Amino acid sequence: MSFINLPIPELRDITKRNIETLELWLRRVVNDALTSAYGAEYWTHQREDGCYVVNSGIRKKIDDWYNNNKSGRYSRWIDASLIEHLAEIICNSILYNKHFRYYFEEYFPKNFSLDSSRQYLGFIFHVCIDVRNRLSHSNPISARQAEKIACYSNDIIDALKHYYVEHNMKNEFNAPSIIKYSDSFGREIFGENLSISDNKIIDASASILRSGDEMRMSLDIDSSFDENEYSVEWTKGLLTVIGDGREILIKLDESFVAESIFIVATIKTKKSWHRYRHYDDQLQIRLKVLPPLT
Repeated sequence: MSFINLPIPELRDITKRNIETLELWLRRVVNDALTSAYGAEYWTHQREDGCYVVNSGIRKKIDDWYNNNKSGRYSRWIDASLIEHLAEIICNSILYNKHFRYYFEEYFPKNFSLDSSRQYLGFIFHVCIDVRNRLSHSNPISARQAEKIACYSNDIIDALKHYYVEHNMKNEFNAPSIIKYSDSFGREIFGENLSISDNKIIDASASILRSGDEMRMSLDIDSSFDENEYSVEWTKGLLTVIGDGREILIKLDESFVAESIFIVATIKTKKSWHRYRHYDDQLQIRLKVLPPLT
């Protein structure tokens, strides 16, 4: 991909998604490695020397995000972490040497020492944090910075995927997943907080909608997969196609009026097989649409 020719909004959007996807994978690594070693509440575990596995400063920052969020946005403690918190946990010399080194081995040359690989990983995270901060505060980023983020994030994610394949852990299907759902009502829900057993349903029926209103919905999809590898289709119910692509603006007419109506987003690769037989990921958004006032 040539970043120099991209419009600035698209450049910023791609870079933001690359960082968020990397963040998601790092949360998974931290949660898997430390849960396995210290139990489900690993952040409260103390080592034999009396020190906590996760240092008090990082623990407090994540605790504050997790405990002060009343909307139920975070189903797990680690979901409240940001990339700077994850970087400090992963690059801690004790934790890296004992737990995290194995996840990143595929990324580094064989002759790299543990200390060199840990320090270089810290440098990469620093670059990602700097660019994330620029995006968050509406500061400009260059095409070169966007290119670096794409390379760093995709290469690290590829290494992590290699680790999970080698160890036959989870994600047995190499197919794109929904990372985050957001809409024009300010709703943001991360994919790991959606249960497959509940058919990945988001209940948006509390939002007041009437025929004639408009609603925008957007998906972030694992950016380690090229957008040309899959399609996104939006339907009213399961049959009536109303749009495609990662984002849709729905103009609600009287055909949407109902106590309960579902908008369904379906991800499907161009491969001959699919994770769920006919598709690779799917999200259902429940709406309540009232009739027009007149």
